[in-house]
Amino acid sequence: MSLFQCDSCGARENTACGWYHSRYSERLTFKDSIGKKLCSCCAPTKYPSGKPTKFNGQWHNRFKRLILPIGEFFTNSAGNLESKETGMLCEEFAKNYPDRVKYE
Repeated sequence: MSLFQCDSCGARENTACGWYHSRYSERLTFKDSIGKKLCSCCAPTKYPSGKPTKFNGQWHNRFKRLILPIGEFFTNSAGNLESKETGMLCEEFAKNYPDRVKYE
C-alpha cells in the first residue's frame, strides 16, 4: 500500500483512495488543483466537465484518518510516509509526538 500526505489538510492517505493518480490530468483536474495530492475529504467532488467524481467530501473510513503536520512528510522508496525532520514513519511519529498529530 503506497501512502501520501494530503497537500491540503495533511492527512495520511492511500494512493488508491484519494486524488493521487489523476492530479496531473488537465482533463480531470481543475487548473488550481493541478499537481496537488488530495485525500478523499479534500478531493474534488466534480470534474471540470461537471460530471461527479467518486468523492463526496467525506473520509472513506477504510482506515483511521491520521492528520500529520502539513508538508512535513514524504513518500519514501518503500511507499511509506516518512518524516522529513525525524526520519520516522508516520505511525512511529504519531506515537512519539502525539501533540503534533490528530486522529479522526
